[in-house]
Amino acid sequence: MKFAKDTRIHIFGHTPVLIHVKKWCRTSASVLCASLLLTLLCWPGWQPVKADSVIGTVAVGRTPVAVAVNPLTNKIYVANDNGPMHTVTVIDGTNNSTTTVAVGEGPKAIAVNTVTNKIYVVSATSNNITVIDGATNSTTTITLATHTIAVAVNPMTNKIYVVNTNDANNNFVSTVTVIDGNDNSTINVGSDTGPMAVAVNPVTNKIYVTSFGAVTVIDGTNNSTTSVADSAGPFAVAVNSVTNKIYVTDVVSNSVRVIDGANNSTTTLSAGSFPFAVAVNSATNRIYVANQTSANVTVIDGSDNTTTTVAAGMTPYDVAVNSVTNKTYVANLANANVTVIDGANNRTTTVAAGVTPNAVAVNTATKRIYVTNKFFDTVTIIDGSVATVSVSGRVRTPDGRGLRNATASITDSFGVSRTATTSSFGFFSFDNVVTGDTYTFRISSRLFRFTPQTVQVNDNLTLPDFVGLE
Repeated sequence: MKFAKDTRIHIFGHTPVLIHVKKWCRTSASVLCASLLLTLLCWPGWQPVKADSVIGTVAVGRTPVAVAVNPLTNKIYVANDNGPMHTVTVIDGTNNSTTTVAVGEGPKAIAVNTVTNKIYVVSATSNNITVIDGATNSTTTITLATHTIAVAVNPMTNKIYVVNTNDANNNFVSTVTVIDGNDNSTINVGSDTGPMAVAVNPVTNKIYVTSFGAVTVIDGTNNSTTSVADSAGPFAVAVNSVTNKIYVTDVVSNSVRVIDGANNSTTTLSAGSFPFAVAVNSATNRIYVANQTSANVTVIDGSDNTTTTVAAGMTPYDVAVNSVTNKTYVANLANANVTVIDGANNRTTTVAAGVTPNAVAVNTATKRIYVTNKFFDTVTIIDGSVATVSVSGRVRTPDGRGLRNATASITDSFGVSRTATTSSFGFFSFDNVVTGDTYTFRISSRLFRFTPQTVQVNDNLTLPDFVGLE
């Protein structure tokens, strides 16, 4: 979205989406409403601000490997994989102060339940899950019989899904541990061989687990499973809960498998070399695939599966989306920087990070981005706020007089428009116009015709006068 105040929203020019809530529990409906409200309150036009820039670096534990954010509490959680103590660093987003929380040995992944304010840390070496209470930083340990590698949360059902890779004897296992967040009880659900990544669709209550040669679909209502055949190298997975499409990268065939969540049918799209990470912008229906070897990002238009290739840095290792600002952040492991992709036009900028940036997470509420630097033991903080400016102009009659009560309109590249009425001297103005996009300005009057003006807006701007044609 490009506009802020007094804007009639038709999400990015698409047909408006009606979400029908039926037979959900009161908590589930509340979760969805809270999520939608948070997105609307954080929409860029309400807060005129500056563009992407590094605003700080925070020291964390040894070898940070994963990061997750709770936008409701403005807390950031960093899993540190090495050192004499295995820890999670908790960053307070209001002042960047830190607290260290001890967890199991070899923390590899971390996930947040924003509803319960619980944080789940999987520790591969000690075979357990550490549950952090976000209110107090107190911890509870859930012991497992297997090594773990990935975790995802369904905030609507308060269920947590943990991917298990092998047992204490290093034999492959094919299970997913389901944790009930209410009492931390667990059950194991079978999966296809070699599970490695997991993603949840909270709307359909389906869970998707990538494995060797297949994707396991778990029905969260009864834990029954369905296997969706894939090629040899399914790796990363992400879900668009609005369209009910699931995107699975394949590092062997250099492709992306699109699963239709309604019937599990699949479509295969070409990607770059070694597609290592994937993220979804559900607001724009764009999917971003970080291709590690070819040093680029494949951008998929979810409406028709067309693709565009955007250059990134060397070894893009992780990708995260801010659907509020319509920007995507790619951590480039070998370049010590982050590629920022503007979703409006796929233009890129580069922001410096620390050594070996390997994970990235976004706080949509504060528009700050947190990048872990694996061998520098720091987190780089980027201010991802959108720059907004004012655009003004004047409408004149053919003989040079100001024309009052004409309608001026501004339309962005997504087709979203808003209008203003000219003053008694023919002047008009639009505030909170997001920079970096191309806009078309039109004048409507019953008395005269006017030639539209199309310009790219990068700073405060006064347009050439619109002069009526008889």
